[in-house]
Amino acid sequence: MQRENWQNEKTILKNILEGKNAVDPLIADARHETEGKGLTDGQQNAAGLILESRDRFVTVQGYAGVGKTTQYRVVAAAVNQVEGLEMRGLAPTHRAVGELQAAGIPAQTIASFLSEQGERQANGQTTDYSRTLFVIDESSMIGNRDLATLTDIIVAGNGRAVMSGDEAQLKPLESGVPFSLTLNRSAADVVIMKEIVRQTPELRPAVEHIIAGQVQEALNVADMVSPSIVPRDKDATVPERSIIDLKDSDKIAVDEIATDFAGRTSEARDKTLIVAELNRDRMAINESVHDLLQAKGELGDSVTVNHLVRVSNSMADLNRPGFWSENYKNTVRIGEQYLTIGLVDPKSNLVELNHQETGSSRWISPLELRASNVAVFETKEMEVSVGERIRFTATDHDRKVKSNDLAVVTEIDKVGKITLDAGGRKVVLDPREQKDQHFDYGYAVTTYSSQGASVPYIIGLVGVDGARERMASLDSTYVQLSRSVEHIQLYADDLSKWVEKVKERSGERETVHDVMLRGEDLKATNELNIWKRSQPVSATRLAAKIEDGIADAAHFRSGKTPELLYAVLNEHGRQRGNWHVPVSPTTGRLDVENAYYAGASDGVMVVMQQGESEGKPIYTDNLPQALSEMAEHPDKAVIILRDSDRNETTDVSAAETIDIKLEDEIEKEKIKNLLKIDTEEPLKSDELKDKIESERDTKDLNDEKLIEQINREINEEENKERQENYHVELMNDELNIVRHDKGKDYQPEIIREVQKTIE
Repeated sequence: MQRENWQNEKTILKNILEGKNAVDPLIADARHETEGKGLTDGQQNAAGLILESRDRFVTVQGYAGVGKTTQYRVVAAAVNQVEGLEMRGLAPTHRAVGELQAAGIPAQTIASFLSEQGERQANGQTTDYSRTLFVIDESSMIGNRDLATLTDIIVAGNGRAVMSGDEAQLKPLESGVPFSLTLNRSAADVVIMKEIVRQTPELRPAVEHIIAGQVQEALNVADMVSPSIVPRDKDATVPERSIIDLKDSDKIAVDEIATDFAGRTSEARDKTLIVAELNRDRMAINESVHDLLQAKGELGDSVTVNHLVRVSNSMADLNRPGFWSENYKNTVRIGEQYLTIGLVDPKSNLVELNHQETGSSRWISPLELRASNVAVFETKEMEVSVGERIRFTATDHDRKVKSNDLAVVTEIDKVGKITLDAGGRKVVLDPREQKDQHFDYGYAVTTYSSQGASVPYIIGLVGVDGARERMASLDSTYVQLSRSVEHIQLYADDLSKWVEKVKERSGERETVHDVMLRGEDLKATNELNIWKRSQPVSATRLAAKIEDGIADAAHFRSGKTPELLYAVLNEHGRQRGNWHVPVSPTTGRLDVENAYYAGASDGVMVVMQQGESEGKPIYTDNLPQALSEMAEHPDKAVIILRDSDRNETTDVSAAETIDIKLEDEIEKEKIKNLLKIDTEEPLKSDELKDKIESERDTKDLNDEKLIEQINREINEEENKERQENYHVELMNDELNIVRHDKGKDYQPEIIREVQKTIE
């Protein structure tokens, strides 16, 4: 599993690299399709990249509220005009699927798509996606395994995809941060959408400040928007300000939030979302709101029923016998069957599962479970009343409701059956049956569950009391504040301490490549800083003294030994160092014999000429040939490959060479240093290569230890806290499906109805 995390990152990078210039543009000149549509520059640039790119994979980094749905609506309209082209949306949550549907894109969850593809592969079927554009939305919430699998499927089907997300928001609950990997380490072309259009002019600067990491400034702006703009009942108390610090007060945050919410008009409550960091706070707020609304006479007849609350766990937990012991007598759903967890045999580690209707039992091995098909729940009681806002916590295809959909209770009959109005559709639940127990109050959600939402009003709970302190981070605060369009009401148990904690924790998570290449990244950063401090030769007097063309792509670095700097890129086209060529400022003569490279070891391509036209660069392995090519092709990019042993100069061979370097030089040598594992006397490079090749097939133990260590460094603390504290029904949407439609023509969740946009 740990090795898989590293391999998945390499798969993603390899698929993106080999997809460069691999497809024809969807629409060769798409700019006219996006002009006059009222788009921002970021929206128009993103649409142009998607429609005009020759790459199999492109990436869009879009901050919260920049209008991604609007941009995708324009892209969908353009694609629909081309015969034979289709768009398919994929997203990790049903909320994000709804966004894509709002843009007119047929969409489904990633979990359902992968399940569908798995069945096709099992039946020996292949799918042609050569005329399909996939939109992978909320990519920042996708783990390594899923994104690697998706890119493999798209490559195999000769398709193409745009990966869209926001790396500043919350990270996946599963291992890895592949969206960050694609932005910062891959060869993918990237468009950044940064013009915020969601918030009102008064509130927009708050989001701009939090994106810039300016926490106090963001709160100051939010505090200037008065709470009085929110419609309230006549006798309701209006908060004194929008940002409330309860540090020196005997008031309880949960109670204050419930009172604030219950005092709003019915219409305002429908437009308000309460967001809490902790699942425990979420449940307390929901119960308090229910009690207040009932006391006010806003709710009608009530019934106490059971509902299922998802147990926080990772996929790996399901393979641990100890996890099953901890959940003795809880409920497990395997597929569509509900069972009670029994004893764990300490010798065999088998788990007893009891059928709740027949009383029969069976024993299973946790190691043999298909984790993606298993969910564990606690059964809890809750009081439900007529007029109650309910949130579904699982998808039910028969009833056409999705996880996170809201509904209102309209009737409770004598036997406890509950009738709900779900957006104009009548849904009847019988809470005596476990398959109908997937619901909860719909007033408050966790920050993680709120990601992707857009509502007029937000009430947030933050602080440092107990587990709240561990959840304070910049990415979580960014998500919470950016959900609102008009007004943010924030309650903090200790505002100043919370702000300090948020400033300390960005919420960023490292990729495996980040951990393994720290030393190399430092070398690259040093050289990039030198490049930034230098000047383009064309902006200096030296330009008149150097032969035409030879220094067009170079920078001049003054000092004791004046130098020309040429950018050196890795195989993904990212600058990783500089080629330093001493130069005489008086004569313009280059001292090529004393030139040297400085930077990361993966810098392999010296940019001698940037060129002005698109197309494949011209590769050479020496300066004289490069100068000749530059003279003959002034409009082409000319590259000198530092690896002179290379026989071919294609992008693919470059990728293969770098793969070997990463595997041999870093995965073996640097990893051992990281773990401080005692090794034998260092081998010569050829001996090391032979040793590595012979040991790969046996899955070298040191590698396994390294990857396990790296994954622990990256994920252990963050995942533990997220899993303990977040409401996790969205961790794997495929698990949240109560009933799978078994019709032979069923296509999982590819829904074509246009719904209301939340962007």
